[in-house]
Amino acid sequence: MTDKKRTHSPDLESFEPKEQIELKDILDYKAIQSLMDDFYSLTHFGIGVIDLKGNILVGTGWQDICINFHRANLLTVKNCIESDLYFSQNIKRGEYVEYHCKNNLRDIVTPIFVSNQHVGNLFLGQFLYDDEVPELKIFEEQAEIYHFDKNEYLSALSRVPRWDREKVKTVMSFYSKLAQIISNLLTSNLALKQTIEEKKSVIDQLKVASDRYKLISDNTGDVIWILDLNKGKFTYVSPSVEKLRGYSPEEVMQMDFSESVTTESLAFIKDKLPIRISEFENGNGSARIVTTEVDQKCKDGSIVPTEVVTTLITDESEKVVEILGVTRNISERKKADEIRDKLINELNRSNKELEQFAYVASHDLQEPLRMISTYTKHLEIELKDALNDRTVKYMEIIIEAAKRMHYLIHDLLSLSRISNAKDPFVVTDLNKVIEDIQQDQYFAIAESKTEFHVEALPLLKVDPFQIKLLFQNLISNAIKFKGKNAPVICIDAYHSDNTWTFKFKDNGIGIDPEYFDKIFIIFQRLHERGQYAGTGIGLSICKKIIENHGGRIWVESEIGKGTTFYFTIPDIQ
Repeated sequence: MTDKKRTHSPDLESFEPKEQIELKDILDYKAIQSLMDDFYSLTHFGIGVIDLKGNILVGTGWQDICINFHRANLLTVKNCIESDLYFSQNIKRGEYVEYHCKNNLRDIVTPIFVSNQHVGNLFLGQFLYDDEVPELKIFEEQAEIYHFDKNEYLSALSRVPRWDREKVKTVMSFYSKLAQIISNLLTSNLALKQTIEEKKSVIDQLKVASDRYKLISDNTGDVIWILDLNKGKFTYVSPSVEKLRGYSPEEVMQMDFSESVTTESLAFIKDKLPIRISEFENGNGSARIVTTEVDQKCKDGSIVPTEVVTTLITDESEKVVEILGVTRNISERKKADEIRDKLINELNRSNKELEQFAYVASHDLQEPLRMISTYTKHLEIELKDALNDRTVKYMEIIIEAAKRMHYLIHDLLSLSRISNAKDPFVVTDLNKVIEDIQQDQYFAIAESKTEFHVEALPLLKVDPFQIKLLFQNLISNAIKFKGKNAPVICIDAYHSDNTWTFKFKDNGIGIDPEYFDKIFIIFQRLHERGQYAGTGIGLSICKKIIENHGGRIWVESEIGKGTTFYFTIPDIQ
């Protein structure tokens, strides 16, 4: 049986609480308890207000059979909770539902809402209709099952009220309207509270923002200002202008804008600003905020270089009417730039001298090394019969050391040449580069039974010598650091965002991830010299080559699972 649904106040239709509502937190249940106690003394109709967790907030006129038996027993109280849950899930706003509970008494409930949240229920309960006869046998069995004192239990049953159906309907119509009134009042109060809190929060935020802005504006070293374009005058200038230019804010605001900057800067502004405003008003959003350098006049006649960030401000018709600016003194930065440029020039000159020295010194060391190696071999041949095993071993060490020094000088010369490279970039077929390396290293590849899988590589504008040296070092490393199986080298590349990314993969011994950052550093070796030959310069040469081409190189690897080098080269047209 249902009562007609009442309509919400239009002002509350759109209100949504910010969080889940707890009825006990917003309902003045003590006042309602007092009101319902008076109502019960007049009508003898009980009432209960229960939240969705089963908490009884208001209860009057509850029957002994409920208080002393059904809700006092751990088993039968489950039936009560089941009734409560049934009501919570099966009732709509403005309606009431009758339920014949598992304890075999009647309950009727109508819901309490806050906006669209169902927060609790208003109950009329523990009664029987006057035209129905309770089945005593059922209640006797309940007393036995739940260990109730039968006489007391049946006595409590006899005190359960018997009500006329029409009278119950009238009472529930009243209770439904009462629940609606409570719902609307709670929603209205909560909406009002939430609105007040929101307004207070906004006011507090505005005050904090205003205080912070004033604090920043008054104390920052940068000068914040607003310029009225129609009048050509400043409408606001922060106090920091006095430190920057010697003028007070009031003095600056009395000046025409043109008096604040040098003739050259004024000419630049008059040339660029109208174009910028036109572009912005025609939809170019990037023209709204611009950073420029402007020379400004100081009160003592000096000139201060500044960096100015300006933002175009529009009116209701989207026409630019003001400029918001932030001006910063860049005198120290200008001095620092001059010192930096001077140091860079000195460093470049020093590097060139060092590179030239390294090249000459390395080149001049080649001849003494050849002499040491050659004459040691001659001695070994001429004194062959007179040498003992120890002396032969010493000579072999001398020859091997000379050979290592030769390779080291050769790699240093390569690194020096790459560091000082000025050769023009030319369009190069990288497939042909790989083919040339395979021919150059034919015997090493054949002896190691190296297998190549090379996808079609691009034509790129590069330094051919450097790119060949890059692939040559990577292929040599893959062969040198092979695993138990014959080397397999896979090379491919893909294009994205005007950049080619290359993937060079082998099936060798792999590299421990903790060494990923170290392998590109000059002279870094991960193995004893007796295990693998080399100078520890090869990968640093590869890194320098990639950097010379504007790319980057990195590695992925696991011990025993091979190594993959990735590197990028921009697609220069």
